[in-house]
Amino acid sequence: MIDKLREFLKDNNLDCLLVNTTDEFLVEYNELCNCARYCVTGFSGSTGDVLVTKERVYQFADGRYHEQADAEVDHETTDVVKLQLGQTLLSELAAKIAPESVVGVVSNKISLNFYKALKFALNKKHCKIKPLDFDPVGLFKELKPSDNGQTVKQIDLSIAGVSADEKFKKLAKKLKNDEAYLDTHLENIAYFTNCRQ
Repeated sequence: MIDKLREFLKDNNLDCLLVNTTDEFLVEYNELCNCARYCVTGFSGSTGDVLVTKERVYQFADGRYHEQADAEVDHETTDVVKLQLGQTLLSELAAKIAPESVVGVVSNKISLNFYKALKFALNKKHCKIKPLDFDPVGLFKELKPSDNGQTVKQIDLSIAGVSADEKFKKLAKKLKNDEAYLDTHLENIAYFTNCRQ
């Protein structure tokens, strides 16, 4: 996979590629069969993006995953960047990118805020970001959620503690007449509805 991605870099005039943990809905906690990062490094933690360069692959991991990342990646090709308390992915990612690089990012797997922050951080190094409208990992490995046949189930009130109706009523009381609440995070939707798969 890494060699194929490096060919992709060469063919597309890129110096490096950011491979995200998130899916196209920006959900971190997705199945491994739908996780581009896992396909590249074999790291199965729930968070931790990857930077593929012409020379090395960098697997970023926060303190929860230092040992797991060390155990799962191939150290012949991949360096684990162990984020310490107070370090951010953004600062450590920018530090690994050489000046004047062209960085590929998958546009539907990166938030607008992170894109803007990365662009700002890399401007200091005279780098350019090239948004891609597809995930290059998907050229070499099919990325799709598994059809596990599971249906969505309502969590019993004895486990949830509070009904979905009560949660929505409590939220509605906090809103003014002209306000609405929109939440697209699957974890929050699961919480509010008391539904799980």
